[in-house]
Amino acid sequence: MSVSAIVLICLAALLCGAALAVLVVSHLSSRQKALLYEAQERVDELEKLLSDSQSACQVLQTKNDMLLSSREDDSKRYETALNAQKSQFDTVLAAQQAKFDETVGKMTAQLKAATEDMLKQRQKEFSDSSRENIGQVVTPLKETIEKMKDGVILVNTSRGGLIKTSDLIAGIRDHKFFAVGLDVYEEETAFFFEDFSENIHRDQLLSLLLSMPNVLLTSHQAFLTNEALKNIAEVTLQNLADFFDGKPLKNEVKTSQL
Repeated sequence: MSVSAIVLICLAALLCGAALAVLVVSHLSSRQKALLYEAQERVDELEKLLSDSQSACQVLQTKNDMLLSSREDDSKRYETALNAQKSQFDTVLAAQQAKFDETVGKMTAQLKAATEDMLKQRQKEFSDSSRENIGQVVTPLKETIEKMKDGVILVNTSRGGLIKTSDLIAGIRDHKFFAVGLDVYEEETAFFFEDFSENIHRDQLLSLLLSMPNVLLTSHQAFLTNEALKNIAEVTLQNLADFFDGKPLKNEVKTSQL
């Protein structure tokens, strides 16, 4: 069969199909044609609505992406500003703390130095006063020591001025004392309350006492007990509380009493 014949057959088939379609359409009623056209319009409307919805979704997505991006940028800017303020605050706080520590350190050092000087002066004045006012009355002189029986034990934790050191040494050499315990010394202001372990003693009597095997000498440390320190702290704090509360001071030392 030739190509021309095949082409003619195909054309004939197409013509028959077209004729059949025309025949089918021609047999449709006007109502069916109207429904067909209405259905087509609905399909077109739905397709347009779908297209509009897709466009709206794309617009919303774009706006949402922009909003999220803007919020992320705002959050980053806020975090950066917050970190900058925190860093600045930490720097200022550190500077203020350093300045405060320096000021407190200076004030503490000055107060400590002033307190130590005052204590030394008061101790010297009290020691001198003790020797002048009560030393002559109660100091065990050579005659008093000679009246003691041999082998006594002497302990002095009150005031160094109560005992004349030269007479005490003489009594120790004469075996009047089995042992001597001293927490105070007649001239203690110049040798106690500081570290003189690397210095050569200039006081011959003190050196003699320290060299004697039956003499125990401590540097005014008898008050360092738990009970004494507790009492000192409680009385001191109570004095401060009474002072700031405007109450009468039970332990006030008045100039008229000195």
